[in-house]
Amino acid sequence: MIPAWAWHHAIWKDVKDGKITGVRTGLGHCRKFSRNMKEWQVVFATLNYSIQGGCAEALKFSVKELCGTLPQGAHMVALLHDEIVLECGSDDAQTVLDLTIKTMEEIASVIFQRVHMKAEGSIRDCWG
Repeated sequence: MIPAWAWHHAIWKDVKDGKITGVRTGLGHCRKFSRNMKEWQVVFATLNYSIQGGCAEALKFSVKELCGTLPQGAHMVALLHDEIVLECGSDDAQTVLDLTIKTMEEIASVIFQRVHMKAEGSIRDCWG
């Protein structure tokens, strides 16, 4: 695995050498860069798009998968950036949490094949 500082350095070098004209997410969604963009804009867009776009893909596919596998009485009530808020009865809370974490990690492992993505969750009695 390449350290983050080495990845950042390689991106800066490739941008300076004119080798980066666009970037793709893990599933292949593409962002093309305008020739008017400054070097630093291309660098930060390159670093951010692949990660943020990949996380968005993981969230969307996790939602799709969970819609078909949640126990009866469990409902998705909100999506916030990279979070899924679910409601269910207290008897099902741990099962729903475990299923959600497992689903998110499995899907993220397909998109981010070289990095293990870890999902976190908690059981609360209110959203706040």
